[in-house]
Amino acid sequence: MRFRSILPTVFALAAILALPATGMAGGNPQASFSTTLGGCYVQGTVSDIAGNQLRIKHRSANGALKKTHTFDVPLGVYEIGCPGPGVVIADSFQFFEGSATTPFRTFTVPELTLRTDRFNDRVSGTATRAAQVYLSASTCDAAFFGCTSFPAEPVPVDPTTQRFARNLPEDITGTWSFDVRWEKGGDSVWLHQRVAGILVRPGSAVVGRAGPLIGRSVVVSVRRGQKTGIGTATTKQEARFSTTIRRSGSPMPVRAGDLVSSDIAADATLVVPATSISLDGGFVVGRCFKSRRVTVLLYDAGGAWQGVTSATSNATGHWTTTAAPSAGWRVQAWCANVRGDTIRLDLLAN
Repeated sequence: MRFRSILPTVFALAAILALPATGMAGGNPQASFSTTLGGCYVQGTVSDIAGNQLRIKHRSANGALKKTHTFDVPLGVYEIGCPGPGVVIADSFQFFEGSATTPFRTFTVPELTLRTDRFNDRVSGTATRAAQVYLSASTCDAAFFGCTSFPAEPVPVDPTTQRFARNLPEDITGTWSFDVRWEKGGDSVWLHQRVAGILVRPGSAVVGRAGPLIGRSVVVSVRRGQKTGIGTATTKQEARFSTTIRRSGSPMPVRAGDLVSSDIAADATLVVPATSISLDGGFVVGRCFKSRRVTVLLYDAGGAWQGVTSATSNATGHWTTTAAPSAGWRVQAWCANVRGDTIRLDLLAN
């Protein structure tokens, strides 16, 4: 989402203005640090670096070297780009001047976690060593394409347990996401996470989307009369997961009428509706949940995004758009029920 990518930069620029100008002689080197958990991008500011030569060693929690980065920093700014090793809790970043063997600063990534509870409209988490924690939310369409962001607000952290919690006045669903920002002394660590939700693609045995927190074991079941299929997974970055539903060892593709449920939330159940997607007179039409918004994304034959449109299904679940894809384009139609559990339909235009 757009606001997530620009906010760390804004705060880093503010930190640049707050630090003194870089000096050639060194003597009192300083460095700030900003990153998003699970990502590989790191940025920050430095000052008073001897010869403007900076070296950063990224290490795992057990001290193993992940990667060494070297920079020329005449403007007092450094950036560690992607691809590269991901940043996780308890990683450390050692800052060195030039060829020095002793770091002038070591930053250890704090424990920053978030648990979403859409049934009780509550979020909670852990933030160790924080001076301040800020929480912001975004509500999106089923495709997580069009999002509305709410301003970040400070969240008190219990100094004894180093935990925080917030009850939301709104009804949060599986199409929401949250950003948590940890701050201390000019440093910031971000965590972006979607609210728990199910994603189903009729005709496919793969079910996924997001769990209540990162690193959580997830179980998904599909019931069809007396038949039941099961899939298990562990949530990863942004609490995403994906699993293949199997019955007696074989994949069990999901179809209309199936009851899909999961332990990701107390209300995480989805009855797969009658669905369809096709071209009618060159325009994309289909069927999904009744009286719900549908978001349609268009991609050309090379995979480049070409546009988005939306429609609202009628009382029977049918919908029509003005999208007219060219031959070879891929079309995705996304729709969600009132709890934010989602159906995705795919079409190859010809």
